Amino acid sequence: MILKFNQTGRQPNPTFSLTLAGKELANGIGATMSNSANITINGSTYEISDNIHRDKDKNGKTITQVKDIIKEGEIIGRIYPDIVPQKKILFISVGYDYFVIDLYNKQYFAYEVGLGQNQHYICIYEQDKIIAIIHKDDNVVNFKDQYTMYFKDKELLTMLSIFNLYFDCINSPDHGEISGEHTETGGFVTINKELNSKYDPNFIEEIKNNDLQ
Repeated sequence: MILKFNQTGRQPNPTFSLTLAGKELANGIGATMSNSANITINGSTYEISDNIHRDKDKNGKTITQVKDIIKEGEIIGRIYPDIVPQKKILFISVGYDYFVIDLYNKQYFAYEVGLGQNQHYICIYEQDKIIAIIHKDDNVVNFKDQYTMYFKDKELLTMLSIFNLYFDCINSPDHGEISGEHTETGGFVTINKELNSKYDPNFIEEIKNNDLQ
């Protein structure tokens, strides 16, 4: 499946639309200075809480910057950043960052990889298997971000939509950018070899080929 997740409105009303071949499947509102983010999929609304807190992971390790995923007043999951430690310098762990998504008793991992101009990817894993790639377009007009999701299993739609909204809210909130014309282009390169290996160069082509069949 190839879906577009595009920002359709900027602050102070940052709206988003998820579409498949032009048909809207979900719509969301990003976080503002006064409201939390939420997205509606198939008639169900999922809120990404703005109450950032500490918690414990399944192994008992303290995790920070946790945001709960809420549906109909019930916490059904959470998203938080973590680090893969590769060495220690003066008792401080050094490695690379990633995100953990816990949803409906399943756990997913998201790794952000940059390979140059407009090659900005978020690679989604379940255990050690890549299951989706989100491409972020680094060419941005008027603070409206655009993403393309590539994945095989339609059951991933809810998780990917929630995470994509979360990712935009924490990486490109653009608070205060409420007027004026703006265009930017960019890109970045990750130099950590282990992190770069999370990107599978064949995955997107496989999805594209499957869509043609």
